[in-house]
Amino acid sequence: MARQENGINGGYRGSVGTVTGYQWRGIWCLRARQQRISNPQTALQQGHRAAFRERVQLASRFGRVAYKGFHKVVEQRGMTEQNYFIKCNRAAFSEVEGSLAVDWRQLKVGEGPVAPVGFAAAQTEGTEGVVSVGFEKNPTHGRASGDDDVYLYAYCPGAGWGVLSQPVQRRSGRVSLTLPDEWSGQSVHLYGLVCDYAGRSSESAYIEWNEADSGPEAEIAEVAEGGLLGASAVGSGVADEAEGINAQVEPTARPPIGGGGGL
Repeated sequence: MARQENGINGGYRGSVGTVTGYQWRGIWCLRARQQRISNPQTALQQGHRAAFRERVQLASRFGRVAYKGFHKVVEQRGMTEQNYFIKCNRAAFSEVEGSLAVDWRQLKVGEGPVAPVGFAAAQTEGTEGVVSVGFEKNPTHGRASGDDDVYLYAYCPGAGWGVLSQPVQRRSGRVSLTLPDEWSGQSVHLYGLVCDYAGRSSESAYIEWNEADSGPEAEIAEVAEGGLLGASAVGSGVADEAEGINAQVEPTARPPIGGGGGL
């Protein structure tokens, strides 16, 4: 950058040839003109852009639980909960042949200073699609309020939306939710988090399924085994934060059990 001290023509704004003139804090300055950025639209570029669009789409589908888990974190950061969801989950995202792959076990839906709870493996209750998860109210912290709200969130990649449970108090020791009938036979991923009276969240936790639990009859699919799931896990299903079944609904899936790599 160069400063212009009343040159031949004095200060000016705009570009002339390869030079751009502008004023900064009352000082006339010159700088090199920004060159046109090449955009060759290569297959690699298109793959990156497609995967990023899928991240944005996934963040939108997790919007309701992301608000619970990240609202207080982003208040002073000048960004939305969905943007922070993408940022803090970079380790859970990768690209496979130009499509987004998600490591569901690494995915975070909450972050904050609230004391977490120790979630046990998920179980199904009867054949009505009710998922129940017990928890230890204060496994690692010396102090925690029994009035804190504990949430269970389920996401179904195949359906492309999820369900957020009604809150229960930390002292209750168990939280449950009802899975939609249309999730029958599909993989479901479960997450738990705790929110205090001020709206702050705990670190979220991925909840495993009880290996001995076969789910609501033969309708429940298998939970994906810790690996990366392909773009179909994000691209299928267009439901956005459906309302009903539980107090709050969002991109979710049905409870899968055991090992396997399917959706």
